[in-house]
Amino acid sequence: TGPLYRFEIGRDADTVYFMMDFHHIVFDGFSVNLFMDSVKQAYESGKADKEEYAYFDYALDEEEAAGGEEYARSEQYFKELLSDFESTTEVPNDISGKAEEGASATVWEYIDRETVESFCKENRITPSSLFLASTFYTVSRFANARDVYITTISNGRSNSKTRGAVGMFVRTLPVAMRRKDASSVLDYIRDSSDSMNGSIASELYPFTEIAKKYGYGTDVMYECQLGVVSEITLGGNVARNIELDDGTPKFKLKVAVMDSEKGIGICVEYNDALYSEKY
Repeated sequence: TGPLYRFEIGRDADTVYFMMDFHHIVFDGFSVNLFMDSVKQAYESGKADKEEYAYFDYALDEEEAAGGEEYARSEQYFKELLSDFESTTEVPNDISGKAEEGASATVWEYIDRETVESFCKENRITPSSLFLASTFYTVSRFANARDVYITTISNGRSNSKTRGAVGMFVRTLPVAMRRKDASSVLDYIRDSSDSMNGSIASELYPFTEIAKKYGYGTDVMYECQLGVVSEITLGGNVARNIELDDGTPKFKLKVAVMDSEKGIGICVEYNDALYSEKY
């Protein structure tokens, strides 16, 4: 066992580095913004605002909600969503390696932000729905499957009390796409959005229960992180966020959509013992 968090300040000739390491059970991506806002307040005024609603309060509320009406409704939603479920959809691997021996590798593509935002505004859809639909379709083609079952995440902060709290609120959620013969492209995107919204609205029912009851896995993960980490300024200087990774794959395959200086970045992260870069 080790500490849940640690900090270090490092310097070189031109740069000051504020290094942060948090255990994921107590910190999520949105917490970075909240924490750095507090650091900025302390740096500039000598004090930071106190949390009004802590992660411990959230845990108590979750425990109280278990078994209630909303919990039962959420459980029923996933029961209906997975009524025909047989297995999580996998992209067949092109390398016969051992997953536990693989390292994390990535391939990046960039899309013009203005083009995406214009298309989404014109068709009244969100970028998250657009890229989720793209992921559904791509996985269905690789897997040769009409129905696709993958996983995604939500920020878990639908309760307004959690929006100023530091903690691990992120929820893992099943999302499913059942293809319809007459679907247009826009219908397909909107069906993807409905699947996402339905799962988020039912996120009170834990993924651990879904995994145990239905054997649902996380073979393909979709994450839309547009706007998750905002620009940070300290003392009038813009701080650049640099993430460090130990190279261990968390999933067989992950599609992450995030902000970048080149536009909207699409990062496909994969286990290099199972997939090649060319594939």
